Amino acid sequence: MSSRVTVKGAHQLAASLDTFTDSLQHQERADAEAAAVLTSRLRQTAPHRTGQLAASIGPSKAAGSVRVVVGVRYAAPVISGVPSRGIRPNRFADRTTKAAEPALQKVYEQQATQDAAKIRGA
Repeated sequence: MSSRVTVKGAHQLAASLDTFTDSLQHQERADAEAAAVLTSRLRQTAPHRTGQLAASIGPSKAAGSVRVVVGVRYAAPVISGVPSRGIRPNRFADRTTKAAEPALQKVYEQQATQDAAKIRGA
């Protein structure tokens, strides 16, 4: 006894899944949005003695990742500290990034949901 199974729309489903896979690999929109969220939060929590440090924080384009850069040269001593000069570390970037994780996850979840909605034939 033999059986035969016919799947209707298999080609459309395969094409939709390929599109979904591609969109997951190239999540530039979600990366840009996540970088904007993180940049905003870092600017708010950065030390504001002159405001230059906070103003220099901005997103940087990096394929497949979220990168935020600080454009003033004294950022490293502020963040890491300089014990010989009595400057204690200010870990605002670490604290802010950790606190922003739920918001960043939400950005990616929304993008994945939008991409999954594009799958036809599922």
